[in-house]
Parts: sequence; C-alpha cells; structure tokens
Amino acid sequence: MNYVLDGETLMEDAEIIIISYGLPVRTSYRAVDIARKEGIKVGIFRLITLWPFPDEKVKDIVKDAKAVIVPELNYTGIIAEQVERVTKLEIPIIKIPKICDFHHPDDILKVIREVEK
Repeated sequence: MNYVLDGETLMEDAEIIIISYGLPVRTSYRAVDIARKEGIKVGIFRLITLWPFPDEKVKDIVKDAKAVIVPELNYTGIIAEQVERVTKLEIPIIKIPKICDFHHPDDILKVIREVEK
C-alpha cells in the first residue's frame, strides 16, 4: 500500500521553506502567494501525516534553504523540533506557535519578510 506523506508547492526555486501540517497549511498558501507576488522565493512543504516523520525528504528540501518557517497550532513546536532534529540546526528554524487561535496570513508573511531582509 502506498501512502502520501507530504506535498510540495513552489519548491523549485524556494530559498525560504514553510513546513506545515493541518490547518496552518491553508494560511501558509495565502502567505506564500502574497510573498511570491513581492518577489520572495518561498515554498511550502505540506506534511499530510506526522509519523513516520519524513527525515530524508526534509533534509533534501531544506539543504539549500536560508531558513525554515514552521507555523503550528501548539505551544511547544512539535514539528519544528523534528525539523531541528533532522537538520541538526544547520539553518534557522523559525517557530510560529499558536494556541487558542489560528494563524493569519499576515503572521506568516511578517516572518517571511523578516527572513528575506
């Protein structure tokens, strides 16, 4: 049986990678759309399942990135911790945690613009 564990959007030339799961993915798509219109090279790696975590795939997609942004609906940054484990902190991993609220595209866009500076 084949399982779809992830999906990539606009990753071909991305310098900033958003890794997201669940509800924050929709908000991330909107933020990426706006950032791309501003000329910022950002892409999304969408996790469809969390376990098993796609270690090799994450290593491959972030190898040339200047930063990884991880919007999550939790306080501790569970996905970001997995990305840090896989990348061994060789690139900045920026957490955007939210609890009792949802991300707005501006939350993510603000971080994208900061990284791009």
